[in-house]
Amino acid sequence: NAYRDKKDLQFGIPYKKIFLWGSIIGLIIFYFFGLSCSAL
Repeated sequence: NAYRDKKDLQFGIPYKKIFLWGSIIGLIIFYFFGLSCSAL
């Protein structure tokens, strides 16, 4: 039963949350990368 809960955590709503945070972090990195390129 605990194994099933762990599986639900991996493939359930938290997966979407990780994807959302990954997108936000990706945008921030892309933004700062653009700033550093324009600074050079």
